[in-house]
Amino acid sequence: MIKICCEKTSHTLYEMVNNALNILSLDLDVNIIGVDSVLSSPFNRSRMSEFTKKPFFLYVEEPKFINMPELVSHKHFRGFISHIKNTCEQLYKNYNNKTYYLPLYMDKKDVDRVIDNISSLKNREHVNLIAWGSWNDVRDGNFYNRGGNAIDGLVSDLLQRKCKIHLTFKTNKSLKCKSAFPNNVNIINDYLSKEQMDNMFYNADMFLLPSKQVHSMSLLYSMSFGLPCIVSDGWGMSEFCSDLNSILYTDIDQIVGIINDRDSLMHLRKQVLFDLNNRYNQEDYVKRLFNILQEST
Repeated sequence: MIKICCEKTSHTLYEMVNNALNILSLDLDVNIIGVDSVLSSPFNRSRMSEFTKKPFFLYVEEPKFINMPELVSHKHFRGFISHIKNTCEQLYKNYNNKTYYLPLYMDKKDVDRVIDNISSLKNREHVNLIAWGSWNDVRDGNFYNRGGNAIDGLVSDLLQRKCKIHLTFKTNKSLKCKSAFPNNVNIINDYLSKEQMDNMFYNADMFLLPSKQVHSMSLLYSMSFGLPCIVSDGWGMSEFCSDLNSILYTDIDQIVGIINDRDSLMHLRKQVLFDLNNRYNQEDYVKRLFNILQEST
């Protein structure tokens, strides 16, 4: 029986693995251990013997989370799994163990609705920006690390340059862009259902996530609505973001140019949809996971 072991049992990454396992119906006795924080955390220490009684993989997003060489050298260790190429390369370089690249996927949205929104750009006064994530409701340090301050500064600069934009931001923080331009910034701090959240993204044009670290599901989720991403050059970002579907938040002249040129923005949004559909699909994900697990026997 294949078992997923992780601190955050409801984490979307591991729900995705579980969904694929249900499709495969494999009869294998193996653990997949999800590493969300430092591997020597009390959670992992207390369950170490459980992890290592049978063959196991370590699912890792960032190499910095691994600091227990004795686990990696264990006789039942079968290799690393990651959805980040840079992480796979770094883990192999550090440990010289098998690493398996497992690109994520995202369920497709209502493409007709997305295309209608893209087509309406020429007739709309404002370009709609959105910044979303429960991580922006937490500690001040998290807000900074996840790009909250950068979003606030960027939007303030864009509005001072007379860019016709409207920002929707889920956060519980006070923002200077909201204080200076109250009619252009909508702050949401209430819980929204999935349907309500989807509606917010269907009505958006660009997604802001200038975080110091990658947030894979947030990026893919926004891209599934055809939203170009304004991001940092932090670890793992290049896995999802390229010159074809994203812009660095530090390149404000390019951002202004895209916002002011509706034809360019429409083209960019269509490119995002194409990129997502051709790189991140469930069929490829399930096939790759099957091949990885087969090697464990």
